[in-house]
Amino acid sequence: MVGPAHRGQGLAARAVRVMAAYAFEQLGAGQVILELEAENAASVAVATKAGFQLLDMPLITGEEKGRPYALQTWGLNRP
Repeated sequence: MVGPAHRGQGLAARAVRVMAAYAFEQLGAGQVILELEAENAASVAVATKAGFQLLDMPLITGEEKGRPYALQTWGLNRP
């Protein structure tokens, strides 16, 4: 989460790119996966800016604390 005073500066996308680079370079991951609420436009924008692509996978649905959710799966492959 990025505080209101710092939004619009690309900080969230940068943080996601840094964490993905760590997963690839230090942990040897072949792919990084994000599971995002389908209706969260800000999260989708961050994933897109960070280079992730929406994967052709079914939505992950469920309920938490009485609130239903639907998650999309986004992926970034090792460069």
